[in-house]
Amino acid sequence: MAHLKTSLDSKAMVVVRYLYGLSVLFLAFSCQREKSRSSISRSSNFSYALKYLSESLEDQPEFYHFTLEIAPNGDEDLIDFLAVKYEKAAIIDYLSFRLQNEIFLRHGLDTLPVASFHFERSFDLRKSRVFNLAFEYVGLPLTRDDALIIKSKLFDNPVTIVFDDLL
Repeated sequence: MAHLKTSLDSKAMVVVRYLYGLSVLFLAFSCQREKSRSSISRSSNFSYALKYLSESLEDQPEFYHFTLEIAPNGDEDLIDFLAVKYEKAAIIDYLSFRLQNEIFLRHGLDTLPVASFHFERSFDLRKSRVFNLAFEYVGLPLTRDDALIIKSKLFDNPVTIVFDDLL
């Protein structure tokens, strides 16, 4: 679990309303491309579509990949927890589309916006919600000082998840 820093004073009473989990997915996108390209050239049974896909991946930028999980600190589902203040359809719309504009990766001196975002709908099978995030690779590996920043007023604003426990 990543270390969570809050902007609250140490004398203030801290009430944790949300639990945050962050996983770094060490996907070497270039390695996946190399693997798919070499397997295509070795086997004549692959379709033209797969070969085309492999060739088109060569021009794609590389990414840092993360899985972010957010749950309320309790037994309630995240969407039901938020539905006390907001309409349920508005919450689902916000989590599906607008939250991506409020998540950033602090990497060294750079602050990177989300390049790819996917909100996994669990259809109330679990209380947490999962977000798959990708940030454009800037040529340097992640360090313990890097952090994921969520600047959303829907959650505890702002939330900084430092990578010191992840790497």
